[in-house]
Amino acid sequence: MTHINVSNLSLYFPVIGADSQSLKRYLKQVAIGGNLGGARRKTVAALRNVNLSLKPGDKLGLIGANGSGKTTLLRCLAGAYAPDEGVVEVEGRIASLLDLSMGTDPTATGLENIRLRGLVAGLSPREIAAKTQAIAEFSGLGPFLAMPLKTYSAGMQARLGFATATSVEAEIILMDEWIAVGDRDFRRQAQERLTSLVEQAHILVVSSHDPGLIQSICNKVMRLDHGMASEVVDVADMEDLIAAPAPSAERGGWGNWRRIRQAQNSTDAGEWASALAQWETVLGEYPDFVWARYGRACALEWLDRGDEAVRELEALARKGDEAPVVLERLAEIFLRRHEPDSALAYFRQLLAVPHAEKPRIHRVAVWIAREYLRQGGPFTSPFDLDPVIASRIVAPMHYAEINVNTMMHQPRIA
Repeated sequence: MTHINVSNLSLYFPVIGADSQSLKRYLKQVAIGGNLGGARRKTVAALRNVNLSLKPGDKLGLIGANGSGKTTLLRCLAGAYAPDEGVVEVEGRIASLLDLSMGTDPTATGLENIRLRGLVAGLSPREIAAKTQAIAEFSGLGPFLAMPLKTYSAGMQARLGFATATSVEAEIILMDEWIAVGDRDFRRQAQERLTSLVEQAHILVVSSHDPGLIQSICNKVMRLDHGMASEVVDVADMEDLIAAPAPSAERGGWGNWRRIRQAQNSTDAGEWASALAQWETVLGEYPDFVWARYGRACALEWLDRGDEAVRELEALARKGDEAPVVLERLAEIFLRRHEPDSALAYFRQLLAVPHAEKPRIHRVAVWIAREYLRQGGPFTSPFDLDPVIASRIVAPMHYAEINVNTMMHQPRIA
């Protein structure tokens, strides 16, 4: 049965500098018996411990920044790269649409290059002969097929490469970006053929920087970052996957992202104790992301923990980088307790953080001002707000006579 199974795949590329191949360095090595300090080969990890399993019906989109490892993974699946570690198992005929010029000879004619590309794609001479006429007609190159490839324009070469590459009845399609070649008329034909090829394939793996494309043709998605791959998730979860913080080898790759997803599932199921236990394991690593995405769902549980939660958050705020979001949460906890004076103390700490974002400052200011207003009486605050923010505080509560500069609020009795 057609399938793709990748287990613990790692691939390393050597980094070879000009000095390592110089005659001067070679002579030095010979002179001292071949031992020259610092001659260890440097490598860069193109892929790290990638795991993947696909079955018929799976259409996987690969997302990630340039240099994240998407093309390298596709080439491993195509058999162009052998893994340094792990196993890559692919069962089924592959159509590799990674490089339309692969396997071509610029000195050979167009017809000869059709045969060359067919052999590269794994077709037998009999199969190539049976497809040649159809490929020639689809390319629309006519008499130019009898001329050397080096006389073709870039567009003509792309047309021939596309016509040949998509002539294979493949069970597995590997595609590095959605292909769009040729002039307007040929591009329309190419899109129709490519769409038909994708629909007929058992398994599709395509990389793209276009989320809309991934959502339209894929049902699964995987994100790569610095050679580390996330788990394969449903395409409906792509926005969360894109928003997830970048992994690092020091933080255990995508392990924290998996724990975040487990915490979210537990939260959705109402399993609060389990959700909090899972959520707290990643709070120290990615507090801003976790709070923004899932922390508010657990807010009531934090309140139930009382002073214990406050102590933990205060300790986290002292770490520095995470201070703004944690101080916001502390202010929110005390506002939920209807203790605006305590919330204001944390707000003053927030103002003292150099990298605190202005929208966050305004948001906490609005919360505190509204709580003071709900409790009645005049309110003075050491911070200033612009008229737009002031109107957000007061308009819903029907207060008037606002001094924006000092935030002096005098409630008007209806």
